[in-house]
Amino acid sequence: MTEKQIQDLDYVRDKILFHTNIDVKNPESKVKNINARIIFCNIARIQYKEMSIKTIGQYLGKSHPSVSRYLRDFYLIENYERFYFEVYKAILFEMDSEKLMNIKKISKHFISSKIIKVREALKEVAEALQIN
Repeated sequence: MTEKQIQDLDYVRDKILFHTNIDVKNPESKVKNINARIIFCNIARIQYKEMSIKTIGQYLGKSHPSVSRYLRDFYLIENYERFYFEVYKAILFEMDSEKLMNIKKISKHFISSKIIKVREALKEVAEALQIN
């Protein structure tokens, strides 16, 4: 596992820890830890498409079949665990907004003022929707 991959996964871990106060690396088999790992694995697969299931499993200290199960069981979060699903959506929204802000910093002179205004509005919405 590369340093960049560890940094990326630490970032997702910190986001989940901030929103839920649950550490995804906690090995206990409590429902709350499992739910946090389910959203962690799904966010990692969406945000870092090049990252393998094996790499995510190594980071969590789990086998790749465990990660596959977390990915497969996401429907449980989506259908039955409203709090975790809201956290999942909020984190994805924050990460997407942050990506947009980074693009703005890199190539501001290439982007029209209307797009910049939309991005700034998205940032405000992301801040307003943070789940405590």
